[in-house]
Amino acid sequence: MERTPPEHFGSHAPPFPAEIEALVEPLAGHIALALERFAPRLGREAVSVLAMDCHPWHGVLELSVLLASEADEDEGLRSDGEQASWRCFQFTRDAAAQAQWKDVTSIAERFRTHYDGALDRKTAARDAFVCCARALVHPNARRAIESLRRSADFVEWVVDPDDPAARNYCDLASGRAPGRREP
Repeated sequence: MERTPPEHFGSHAPPFPAEIEALVEPLAGHIALALERFAPRLGREAVSVLAMDCHPWHGVLELSVLLASEADEDEGLRSDGEQASWRCFQFTRDAAAQAQWKDVTSIAERFRTHYDGALDRKTAARDAFVCCARALVHPNARRAIESLRRSADFVEWVVDPDDPAARNYCDLASGRAPGRREP
């Protein structure tokens, strides 16, 4: 398996497998479509956090949104440990979104195959997180994200759900200084 460093990760770039790199653009397209279809449900609500749940060991990818009104009412909701409490938690699982999002299942399954076949599963999981983060900052997804009404403290995140000290991989993918797990 060939591993090449993702260009905009600079000195933080781990070697990246070409077969995972090939998933960035298609995943970005699916994110864009999901957000375009979800945006009308938001009405005038601003988004505080856009999170991609990535569980490569289960072959699961989902998008979740924390509304600014929710975050204003309870700042504790900005912790990714509280995602399941968000009103728009895993909105890609609802009936209206499932038909479109089901195509992402093949990407999630490729992450699982990559993870299951790896000698170093921590690195394989990181590959999936990096791919998701790069998809969220890809121009195709960015256009859809930028069309949303966003709070002043808006952030997107992809984190390792099993590591409470994990970084937000979107910081690396977007060139922001590596940050803490919370937005």
